[in-house]
Amino acid sequence: MKSSIELNDLDCAVLLLLTFSKKKGVAFLTEAQINKIIYNLQIKSLEFVGREFCDAQYHRQARGPVSLNVKDSLKKLTESQFIMREDKNIGREKPAHLYSIVVENFASTLSENKALFALSSFQLLEKKFPRFMNGKGEITTLGSYETEPMKRILAVEESSGGGVLLGQSLDLHSVNLNAHVVEILEHE
Repeated sequence: MKSSIELNDLDCAVLLLLTFSKKKGVAFLTEAQINKIIYNLQIKSLEFVGREFCDAQYHRQARGPVSLNVKDSLKKLTESQFIMREDKNIGREKPAHLYSIVVENFASTLSENKALFALSSFQLLEKKFPRFMNGKGEITTLGSYETEPMKRILAVEESSGGGVLLGQSLDLHSVNLNAHVVEILEHE
């Protein structure tokens, strides 16, 4: 079954992330961690490359941005036996969905540059937020609320009385190209 599945950029990003975390000694990541890390990858790609890394659309949920595309990718990769899902109680009110890599050597459809960008992003994220990928599934922040798409939704929530706009789409195209990148491009 593994050989007949077609991997898209999002699938490859999830597989790279789980392979990266395993090599760092982290046996599993929760669905929430994967969602947040892929969101961060999308934002960094928009900031430094000027386009989305993959086809993952995000919506506002109670604990930040969540993508149904990521959930679908996790389901597809689990059913295809690239990854394994385990539901386990890790100190929360309900069991968490924990994912780990099964197939580390997969045929990635990402270009070498795109794969290196993803791995570099994961490494920078790990350095900036060392507790996030700790293998304990702890709830920690990755700065999602400081991103332009979340700032815009938070402003609308505040102006409309403070209620959370559950399900509201995040406008990823509100992310501007990094000022240093723009400066370099202007001098070429």
